[in-house]
Amino acid sequence: MLAEVVQSRLYKWNLKLEEKPVETDSSWVVPVLAEGPGFDGLAGMLKVAKTSSDERPGMALLDWWDGIGAVEVLRRDADAILMPRLDDRPALGNPDDFDDATAFDILVATTNRLHQRARQRLATGHREPLPAGLTPLTEIRRHVLDLPLAKSERLASWRAFAIEFDLVGPSPLPLHGDIHHGNVMHDPAQGAWVVIDPKGYVGHPGYDFGNLFFNPLDQPQRVGDPFRMRRLTEAVSASTSSPGEGVVYRPADILDFAYLYGGFSVSWGAEAYWVEHRMAQFEMIQCLRDEGV
Repeated sequence: MLAEVVQSRLYKWNLKLEEKPVETDSSWVVPVLAEGPGFDGLAGMLKVAKTSSDERPGMALLDWWDGIGAVEVLRRDADAILMPRLDDRPALGNPDDFDDATAFDILVATTNRLHQRARQRLATGHREPLPAGLTPLTEIRRHVLDLPLAKSERLASWRAFAIEFDLVGPSPLPLHGDIHHGNVMHDPAQGAWVVIDPKGYVGHPGYDFGNLFFNPLDQPQRVGDPFRMRRLTEAVSASTSSPGEGVVYRPADILDFAYLYGGFSVSWGAEAYWVEHRMAQFEMIQCLRDEGV
C-alpha cells in the first residue's frame, strides 16, 4: 500500500505509478509517468521526504541550480520533487563503460559546472538567495570531531590538521557534499551528466572534490591505487588552472581536501563494513601528501 504522502503527490501532479516505490530510511523514490500538460508521458522519478528526513535542503538546492550541472526539478513542494528519469547505463563507476580517465573528466567537469552555476547566481547585481537549511562545513567538522574515531590516537594527526583547515575559503558556495560515481548520472533529455542527491552544504568549493578519491565504494582495490589517485589529482588541478574561472587548485590543495574528507568519512563510518578499506585509502592519501605529490 502506498504511503499517503506519496499517493497525494501522484494525484496532485497527475503522475502514474510505473514501478514499485523504493523506500529508504529518509524518503520514498517512485518511478512514474508524468501525464500533465507539457509532459506527455515523460518518464520521471518522484522523491518524497519522510518527516525525519534531512534531504529537504538538498532537494531545494537541486531546484536552485536550475538544471545546470544538476538534474532538472520539474515540480517541487516542501517535501517532494519530481525529476526526469536518468540513464542507469552507461555508469561512471562501471569499468565496462568508462576507464578512469574518462570518468574523472566527467566527474570533475560536472562538479565545476555546479560551482560555476553557483557563482553566476551569487554574482553581484543579480544575487539569488541561497536555499534555507544548508549546513556549513564548519558545522559538519564540529560534529565529526566529536565522534569516537576522530578523537582516537589513530586519527591524531588528521584531527590537528582538520581543526586548523580553512573550510570557508575566499568565496564560499553552496555544495553538493557527496559527489561520487553513483551520484552523477546521464540525462538523456539534456544530453549531459548531472548530479543527484545533494547533501546541501555551504563552504569551500574544494570540498566537493574530496569524495571522488574514495569511490566507487564497491571497488576498493581500484580506488586504493596511488597512481589512480595521482591521475585524479592532476585532472582536478588541470581543470581549475585558469585564473578568473573560480578557485585555482594546486595538486597539494586537492590532496588536502581528499585527506580532510577521508577523515570525515572513516569517522562517520567507523562501524561500516567498508571502513578498513577506506582507512587504507585514507592512509594512502596521507602518504601522497607527505611525499609532496
